Amino acid sequence: MAYTLKIQAKDLSGTSIELEPAWWKYKEIREAYPFKKELSHGFLNYHLYPDPDTFLNIFLDQLPYLDQGIYDAPKWKEINSRCMQELKELIEHQENYKELEIIIYEWES
Repeated sequence: MAYTLKIQAKDLSGTSIELEPAWWKYKEIREAYPFKKELSHGFLNYHLYPDPDTFLNIFLDQLPYLDQGIYDAPKWKEINSRCMQELKELIEHQENYKELEIIIYEWES
């Protein structure tokens, strides 16, 4: 089985966004923060509802991985650039979001 990390946010009007910062190291984040475990249809998922300061700290902790390894390739740089812009927008306007969740979910690989 494999895991992927996803960020879900819902703004005050009810509009949702989803981001998948591929360079974020889910194992590192899962070990550092108190995620809630959930077994869903045989898959183990982890949920965290970070406050604005915690979310910013996670973002800053993961920033050094942005251009490491495969993420230094041109196509990944293009993909991650869009995601970074959305992450920065989310961080700058967290007061406009009523719900913010980081999900580390298991999927069949």
